Amino acid sequence: MCHPISIMDVVCSTLKKLQIDTLILSCDQYSDLWDGFFFQFEKFYPRRGKVFFGCNELTPSNFFGREVSVIHSGKDIGWESSFRNILNQIDSEYLQITLEDLYLSSPVNEAVLNEVENLIEAGIKVNHVKCTNTIKGRKQVGTYLSEIEQRTPYRVTLCGIWNREYLLNLLREGESPWDFEVYGSSRSKNDDGFYAINTSILSNINMVEKGLWITSALKWAVKNQIPVTPYSRKSKTQFQEIVSIMRNTYFNLMIRAPLAFRMKIYLFVKKYLIIH
Repeated sequence: MCHPISIMDVVCSTLKKLQIDTLILSCDQYSDLWDGFFFQFEKFYPRRGKVFFGCNELTPSNFFGREVSVIHSGKDIGWESSFRNILNQIDSEYLQITLEDLYLSSPVNEAVLNEVENLIEAGIKVNHVKCTNTIKGRKQVGTYLSEIEQRTPYRVTLCGIWNREYLLNLLREGESPWDFEVYGSSRSKNDDGFYAINTSILSNINMVEKGLWITSALKWAVKNQIPVTPYSRKSKTQFQEIVSIMRNTYFNLMIRAPLAFRMKIYLFVKKYLIIH
């Protein structure tokens, strides 16, 4: 028996469910990491939404079967300028942002992405969702999500889910990604729409730090037959590994410290403990 099609059926059939698109942010100096990244990306990232890859002037040679739109920012004249140029060439409302040196090591948790999309579709303001559970929220708003209170330290991280327009407005000329996370947290301190998760959206291995291979990560990639070129860049020295441990210890302490205090010592740490 056939049933007549109502106007509402027609409307609903034409509506598309909101999907969070993906932006992989890179620069040409890291082109030796691209094959390994996309090898893991194709293995573990779900086929949902659009995928964008932003870099300067080069184009990756292999996406391992994944459909990816390459966006060129042009000659590198600064991180913020390049990033803004890339974002301005994308019309997505929401983006999951990751970096080329973060190799996926397990499947992405789609349940978290679905919950974020449902929150947005319900008309709830979403400016930023952190992709790891390092920062804890206070007010639970779903199975996985909790709202991050205003003035919470380290509430801004580059990697995560962003409302693209809000992100563009939060950027400031001349900032580095590290500056953005520190000062962006301060600029956003009175804004709502920030969320933490009680699990990770994705699990990854950080391959490079300050332009140098992380020795343990490189060994992991070689062991798992991920296409990397070990001699494309230098590896960190033992001293630099110790500095990294110090910096990680600093981070774990600072995420619990008041925002004002953390900003006071940020420049000192940046000057003396960051590998150049």
